[in-house]
Amino acid sequence: MSKPVNVRIHRGDTGIDVPCELMHKGMDEDGMDQWLIANATFRPGIDTVLIGVLPPRTGIALQW
Repeated sequence: MSKPVNVRIHRGDTGIDVPCELMHKGMDEDGMDQWLIANATFRPGIDTVLIGVLPPRTGIALQW
């Protein structure tokens, strides 16, 4: 299991980067390692998710 590194949400209106806490959700049916951003609110159209390192065969999801 490889964890994504330096995941953060960039607030488009303030320019601030909010570090994200990741929760491991396991493997999906295709063998992709799934992670959930657990501690931040994402605002579509305003914010951007930034990822320093996304390991191969790894996905990140947002909780709405």
